[in-house]
Amino acid sequence: MLGSRTPWSRSDTPAVFALLVAFVVLFLLGFVGLAGPVGTLAWPVTVGWLNHVLPWQPLTFPFVHFDFMSLIVDGLILYFFGGSLERAWGPRRFLVFFFLSGIVAGVTVLALSFLSGGGALFAGMIGSFIAVVVAFAALNPLGTGYLVGFAHQARGLALIVAAYDLFAGYGRYGGRLDAFVTIVVVAAFAWSFAVRRVGASTGSLRRFSIGDRIGHWRQRQRMRQWQRRVGRIDRPKDLFRD
Repeated sequence: MLGSRTPWSRSDTPAVFALLVAFVVLFLLGFVGLAGPVGTLAWPVTVGWLNHVLPWQPLTFPFVHFDFMSLIVDGLILYFFGGSLERAWGPRRFLVFFFLSGIVAGVTVLALSFLSGGGALFAGMIGSFIAVVVAFAALNPLGTGYLVGFAHQARGLALIVAAYDLFAGYGRYGGRLDAFVTIVVVAAFAWSFAVRRVGASTGSLRRFSIGDRIGHWRQRQRMRQWQRRVGRIDRPKDLFRD
């Protein structure tokens, strides 16, 4: 149930809480000398990986962080943006989205590696890093977020984070072109996932018809006009409800 607190985590975002705990625990295990076992959870996204598939790696690589700064940056993105998504969707749908976004990134890089002969070692929130911000912006484009002390609309933040992931983190994807293509694919996936409508009574996903999409677009345009008149909204969680 949205907004409920689980007894074990004392949090209204238990999935994000569990992911953060796993991030920290595995980082500490690697720090004290167990980097080898922790490293087996990373995903070597290369053509060679297909010859000896380790099926858990596409699901476990987001938990692996080899340096403290990547742990902090991933943790902050997950806490602020992932927490808002979990409150809007619930833990189950958020976790599906979180892991799918990483798998989409990996499959994209793997497909590109057939052409380039390259690849990458996936560790940390590759894919889900940009996906959670794009999904947040898709649901609430005019919501306010803060970056280095300055307020930005969510859609602007998504562009900033995408640029950071591309220009500062392209090495994680194996190369500049691989990073650009993968970020575009993951962003498109995140936007599509976010704008799907959740069934009110069953929680199932329903596709919009063309008429529904036009009506939904007009409704969002009216909402944006209203937001511009009354100013930015600092707590946009109510706008997540369809």
